[in-house]
Amino acid sequence: MCALNFDPTQCGFTTEQWNSLSTKKKEQFKAQWNTFSAEMKEDFKKNMDAKNNPASALAGEAIQTENKTKGIAVESSEAGGTTTRPVATTGVPLEDNKALQQQKLEQYKREYADMYKNDPKLATEDIVDVVYAKEKSQIEQGLKNLRDGSDDQRVLLADRYMREFADEATTKEFAEKYEKYLKEFENDEKARDAFNTEFDLTDRDESYIRKGRTPSESQKRMVAHRKALLEAVDLSNNEIDNMASKILTDRYANADMNIIAKYEKEIAEAQAKGDEEKFRKLDAKCEAERRDNANEAQKTRTKDTEKAVELMAQAKLDREIAEERVARRQIFYSKDDPGYDKNNPDHKVLNGKMKEFVDENRATFYDEDGNFSSDKFKEFFVRVSNENETDDDAYNQADYMTSIQNRKRGNDAVKLETYHNEIAEQFPEYKNPETREAFLKSHPDIANNLSNL
Repeated sequence: MCALNFDPTQCGFTTEQWNSLSTKKKEQFKAQWNTFSAEMKEDFKKNMDAKNNPASALAGEAIQTENKTKGIAVESSEAGGTTTRPVATTGVPLEDNKALQQQKLEQYKREYADMYKNDPKLATEDIVDVVYAKEKSQIEQGLKNLRDGSDDQRVLLADRYMREFADEATTKEFAEKYEKYLKEFENDEKARDAFNTEFDLTDRDESYIRKGRTPSESQKRMVAHRKALLEAVDLSNNEIDNMASKILTDRYANADMNIIAKYEKEIAEAQAKGDEEKFRKLDAKCEAERRDNANEAQKTRTKDTEKAVELMAQAKLDREIAEERVARRQIFYSKDDPGYDKNNPDHKVLNGKMKEFVDENRATFYDEDGNFSSDKFKEFFVRVSNENETDDDAYNQADYMTSIQNRKRGNDAVKLETYHNEIAEQFPEYKNPETREAFLKSHPDIANNLSNL
């Protein structure tokens, strides 16, 4: 039935209901009906009988949740309306199935535990980016402040980069520029002018090199080193990110080197004097501290890995739930669009401000026929949205419609809330909404941290 000789009454429609649909809607439904299984057709007819409304039935659960393998587009429009492409839906909805959620969460935990066991490098990356996200963000911001600050600050950052992080190409470039400036500063006058200029010296400063005075070789090396650093080291955000990660991952290795350095001089002196007893005591003390540091490093690694497993597994589950939600959710330009059902919680309508945003970006949100596209809207905001429901801007207003952050790492909202609570407990003027804005203006470091979370 309802095949070539299409009879809408055999599908559950009354003649009046069928005639209330547009020609385009009728043609779309015919095409959709031919993809339904016998079970789905019966479900649709039941849905029509229950709702006694063609628009509600076309937008109802019979299509949205029972079409488990194909996915069905349920709305189209005339000019100014809504169009969608087919979307895939899963067989078992997760959002309200707590038992299945727990089952999947445990499965994902096992997967991540095995993954980290087989790939320690990946574990390290995720530990830094997820478990220590707040600390890493703070380090990154500090490094960026140095990079974007004065020449003196840039030199401090560049010097550390060259000592601990530089790749072969940057090292080579720095060496070439350093040698170039050393050659140039064989001319005493150029060296004197460069020294005074680079270090911002005037004739009132003790280090100022006056005319007629010859710069020392040490002064020439200092200014050559500074100029070479400023020219050779230009750090991108990605390089800053890598620096912050390495600072966190190397903290126990650096602590070990600091322990060795702390005892090195005393041990050498004891050896030189032939004081075997003192040498043995210092050496044993050094090794004991190194063992304690290694044990602490291992305990922290185990704890951090377990935390990363939990966070990543939860993020994967959260995303799966959100992807299902976004797949069945339909966005309408207005309540007058065909197929819109105000009683369907998965039907969302653009508000005035969001319509302005969408209309200002028609290439992003409209299809080739000039109609607003629910799928294009979802595809865009899936990349920028998260679970925070605010009214601050278009991106966040779209959130309750899309409700997904399309990234590997989740839990940002939790981290932000945690940091917010920490600051609120410490500073009453931040806790009070009326004084919060003034407080953040006078505490730019906290404002930066909040914006980075």
